[in-house]
Amino acid sequence: MQMHINLPSNPIIKIALVSLLLFPSCLLAEDVVKESDIGWLRTQAREYRTAGLEYQRIGDIDSALALYQKAVEIDPQYSVVYNDLGVLFDAKGMIDRAEENYLKAIAVQPNFLSPYTNLAILYEAKRDLNKAAFYWKKRAELGHPDDLWTQRAKRRLDDIRFVTSDNPIKYAKEQETVKLVKETVVKKEIIEKDNRALAMELFGKAKEDYRKGNYIYALREAINAQHIDSSIEGLDEFIEKSQRMALAR
Repeated sequence: MQMHINLPSNPIIKIALVSLLLFPSCLLAEDVVKESDIGWLRTQAREYRTAGLEYQRIGDIDSALALYQKAVEIDPQYSVVYNDLGVLFDAKGMIDRAEENYLKAIAVQPNFLSPYTNLAILYEAKRDLNKAAFYWKKRAELGHPDDLWTQRAKRRLDDIRFVTSDNPIKYAKEQETVKLVKETVVKKEIIEKDNRALAMELFGKAKEDYRKGNYIYALREAINAQHIDSSIEGLDEFIEKSQRMALAR
């Protein structure tokens, strides 16, 4: 499968983009790419991610990785792709690279939930329960109370605290930890199966929370929906509105 990217007619922008793709370490000067062209570059980054998801779906992990890396080279603030990269590196057994990209996803967007879950799972697999507890705690704090993964994060946090205490049934609880790590393999395989539907579901929850006056929850759900699918009509305006209401309280 080949991906064709339409270059813009503006020769300066065309040269800048080609330079970025051929020499990813070079930085684009502020006077080369105008602010009005940033939207176009982000669109190209999203096209690379879409193509990468298709390669991931058919099991071509290396091609998916290459396209995801191009996407973040064009748009370094594209946090969902750092999480995508983390999942694939994790699947390839490249744990340090996975950890690095999950942390980048959080650095770019601290309210993006998936990397917290993935980091907690990664550290449980490494038997670093202190770090696992830290990220389960963050996931539980940031997530909506009714979200299933928020509830699971709370349970895992309780389990880890129980396991790390001086308790005679520590070994049994550790076995439950191993079981969870195995179960989450399935979750990682389907995490991108239906991005549009998931984003719409999150947007729906955000609207419901806004209607109830839960503006902070509404903002968090909307931001996560935006990271999954930024093309949803009215989402950007909703985020701005929710942010204003949350700050006003």
